[in-house]
Amino acid sequence: MSFTNKELSISFDSIINARDLGGLEGHKGKVVRSGLLLRTAHLHDASDEDIHRLREEFHLRRIFDFRSLGESQYLPDREVEGATYHSLPTIDMRAEQQTGCAIPEEAFLDLESHIVNYSFYPEVQHMARMMYPSLIRSEFSSSPWA
Repeated sequence: MSFTNKELSISFDSIINARDLGGLEGHKGKVVRSGLLLRTAHLHDASDEDIHRLREEFHLRRIFDFRSLGESQYLPDREVEGATYHSLPTIDMRAEQQTGCAIPEEAFLDLESHIVNYSFYPEVQHMARMMYPSLIRSEFSSSPWA
């Protein structure tokens, strides 16, 4: 997979880490059209203007929430009229709590500060590097969700 040289970041009032994944090369070299596939952090803090742009400018039709059930319940996404919400958790919070790796629930109130505070620890850096491969390979992530 590769990206074109275009800028990926999208600026919103309150939605953080928004990216247009247009330019991503997929199966058989087909390229994702710009504005078709967006990636953002949660939509809990989305402003009214952000919701309007998602609906009117990006024609948002489906929201796939990959957060754990605990995260999405603690900070539920704002509704976007006309979009269908799909909860597809990739992290088994019960397993993380048993191993001591779970993020404390109160950290979700200011996740950016929590991440910054812990990002300098080598153990956390290692865990972050291992996170995406483990999400793909875990039995929990590949479980069918209704």
